[in-house]
Amino acid sequence: MRNIGRGLRLSIELLCCCAALTASTYAQQVSNFDNITTGWSQCSGPSCAGGSGTPTSTSQTFNNATPSLDGGSMLLSETGPTFSNNGWIYNAGINNKATGFTLDLQFNIASNTNIQALEFDQFQYLKAPDGGVTANTRLFFGTECVTNGVWNVWDSSGIGWVSTGVPCSYVLSSTAFNHLTIAVHRLAGDTSCLNGYPCMYYSITLNGTVIVANVKTNSGALPISFGEQTGFMIQLDTSNNCGTTCTINEYIDQGVFSASNMASWWPAIQQALQN
Repeated sequence: MRNIGRGLRLSIELLCCCAALTASTYAQQVSNFDNITTGWSQCSGPSCAGGSGTPTSTSQTFNNATPSLDGGSMLLSETGPTFSNNGWIYNAGINNKATGFTLDLQFNIASNTNIQALEFDQFQYLKAPDGGVTANTRLFFGTECVTNGVWNVWDSSGIGWVSTGVPCSYVLSSTAFNHLTIAVHRLAGDTSCLNGYPCMYYSITLNGTVIVANVKTNSGALPISFGEQTGFMIQLDTSNNCGTTCTINEYIDQGVFSASNMASWWPAIQQALQN
């Protein structure tokens, strides 16, 4: 594919444009979500966000001038003991026809000494037969960058985090941001993964380099108490360096979440163009 002819490549790019136009019929986008001050909820502590500690305080502030790329960033902050986790959730609304999801944002970390992991998740909850699923399905596209470790992706079959083998590495700075794009998808009508649930596919691009390409995991059953929904979550986890207490921070800027109904052949074409 690297030696593909110019004519064929142009044809593929034209098909991609057509696919994007087709997908726009069911497109859903939350632009500059770091500027949205309402509609957020939190997932905190072991019963929701995992870990063994419970955050003692959390905060979410907006329009922070420094650091920022567009004049106003969102600051997520968590205080707590070792292995305390807190997630900030945004429900974008039900979109049963969507099969492709993208979280595109800039993040700034000044120090990760007390950070166990940065987590960036997207989700779609479906009740059969909506979205072409044959059973009530939880598609939780979880990704985490573990400090001094690797990028992991989530498997909902009971396996949990799955290593991609790709080192977790990003720019630490009081001012510079890292550009992160996480593109995930499912295939409509797919029952090929464990217990007949659809497979989940992950691709991650960091600072212009594709670091994870089309990694597959299992989705799973939707908890009885869950309704249909689509959205994303950004989570902070404290490390064992914290001891009894520490505070960790992350700035987010230029955040965009999108969901679209992609053609079944779109992910393969998209991946081919990256090679």
